[in-house]
Amino acid sequence: MELECRNLVIDTQYFLNKSFDFNSKELNALVELVHKNLCKVYITDINNREIEKKILDETKTSLLKIKISDARILKSHPVFKDFLNNYNEATLANYFVNEFEAFKKRCRVEILSSDDIRPMEIFENYCLQKPPFDSTTNKNRKGEFPDAFALAAIVKWANNTGNKAYLLSGDS
Repeated sequence: MELECRNLVIDTQYFLNKSFDFNSKELNALVELVHKNLCKVYITDINNREIEKKILDETKTSLLKIKISDARILKSHPVFKDFLNNYNEATLANYFVNEFEAFKKRCRVEILSSDDIRPMEIFENYCLQKPPFDSTTNKNRKGEFPDAFALAAIVKWANNTGNKAYLLSGDS
């Protein structure tokens, strides 16, 4: 099957599902494709900021779970104790944010702007239950606003440039 285009837009959920492993085999293969000029990678400014926020949130949650879970038994072991002493929330979050920044450079990621997206357009889609707003799942649709702005930025970019793109996401 022939690809329709060589543009790939990556969503926050994709990186979250990959546990923010920006050096994974899959992402390194993507970097190689970019360096061979076989594809271009994009992230919206919305997703760029959301990824940084999710890194902070997930780091905090992970450390909390380690400290209060059955893993706390490991605290008596020097290696684990050293880990907890040396890798606090800020240190770990900075590590992942720096890895994300390095990935964007290696992968030559271009950031798509959402500056021209009108909030009323997004709110109207929310009221009309247009994608990505879905009321059938009984979940908080307000959490879909970042996706709505990101999707609108992608559509606007595609319309303005005449480009097509594949969206890589783990989100429904």
